[in-house]
Amino acid sequence: IDFDGTRVYAERFTANYRADADSVFHEYSPLHRGSFSMSYTMIRTSFDGRDSTGDSKTYDTFLSERPVIAERLARGNPLWQEEYYTDSVTGDLYPVGYGPNSQSVLYYSLLSAYSGQSASSIAIYDSPFPKFPLPNWRITFNGLTNIDAIAKLFRAINISSGYRSMLSINSWETNVTFDKDNPVELYPNSPNYLTAFNVGVVTMMEQFSPLIGLDVTMHNSLSARIEYKRSRTLTMSFSNNQITEIVGSEVVVGLGYRIKSIKFSMKSINGGGKTNFNSDLNLKLDFGIRDNLTILRRIDELNNQISAGSKQYTLNFSADYMLSQSLQLRAYYNWTSNSPYVSSQFPNATTSAGFSLRFNLAQ
Repeated sequence: IDFDGTRVYAERFTANYRADADSVFHEYSPLHRGSFSMSYTMIRTSFDGRDSTGDSKTYDTFLSERPVIAERLARGNPLWQEEYYTDSVTGDLYPVGYGPNSQSVLYYSLLSAYSGQSASSIAIYDSPFPKFPLPNWRITFNGLTNIDAIAKLFRAINISSGYRSMLSINSWETNVTFDKDNPVELYPNSPNYLTAFNVGVVTMMEQFSPLIGLDVTMHNSLSARIEYKRSRTLTMSFSNNQITEIVGSEVVVGLGYRIKSIKFSMKSINGGGKTNFNSDLNLKLDFGIRDNLTILRRIDELNNQISAGSKQYTLNFSADYMLSQSLQLRAYYNWTSNSPYVSSQFPNATTSAGFSLRFNLAQ
C-alpha cells in the first residue's frame, strides 16, 4: 500500500519603485502572482449519479450550500454591516457582500459539495489555498498464490487499485484594489465585496486507475486481465461562472496466450538452402468499453447542457512471432466504434488490419 501527498505553492512578486524629492524610494502597485496544486480527495461524491440531462445530486448540493457559505463568510468579517438582500435568480436571502456569484462563496461551495464535506464545517482560510494535502494511494496484492489450491491453477494473480485526486489553481494574483483595512468595499454595480485574491480557474480532478484490476496468469500460459477505471474533472471558471464537468468510465477485458515452440522453414527464392524458425507465438485479444461525457453547467442561468461525449467500443487483436532476435513478424486487427451523445456529431467506426515486419537495431 503506497500513500503519497503533494502540495505545490508558487509565488512571484512584482512592484514599481519611485523616489520622492528626498531620494527615498517608495513601493507602488505591489502584485503577487502564482499557481497552486495539492493532492485532494473527492471520493465521497465519486459515485453520485446524474440523469439524462446531466443534472447531478452533487451539483444540486453545490447550488443549495451557497447561502450557508455566504452566511459563514459574512459572520467571519467583523466589518460586515449585517444587511441582506434577496437574489433575483435563486430567490434566496444572501448577506450583502457575499452573493451567490461571489468568488469566495462559489469556491468554498464547490469544495464542500464535491469533497463531500458539510458547508457548515468546511475550513475557510484567509486565502484560497488549503493547508494540508490529502493522500492519494495505490494498493497491489499478489499473495493469493500462497494458497496451495490456487497455486495449482495459477502462476500469478495480481489485484490492484489506485486513486489520485488533485486541486489546482493554474493562476492567481492579489487584487491591487483590495484594501485589507476596509474589506467591505463592493465591486462596481455588484452586491459582492472585493476579494483579496483574483482566481481565474479552479480545477478538481480525480482518477481511479483502476478502481479494481485483476491480472492472472495460468500455468498453461493463458493470461487474462480485467480493469475498471473511472475519472472526473471539474473546471470552475470565475470569469463566466461556469463549471465544465468531464466524466469517464472504462472497462477493459484482455486475454493472452503463448503457443510455445512453433517451428517452420522457408526456402530461399534463389534456390538456396532452407531457413528454420523456432519461436513462441504470442496471441493477445483486448476488448474495451469507454464512456465519456462533457457537461456545461451555467450557474447564472441554472442550466445544464451535455456538450460532448460518446460511448466507444474497441476490439484489438495481435499475433507476434520472433523470426530472429532482431526481426519480429506481427499480424493485427483493430476496430473502434463511437456512438456520440450529441446530435451535432454522428456515429462512426474505424477498422485497420494487416501485417508488419519490425527490425530492431538495438543490441
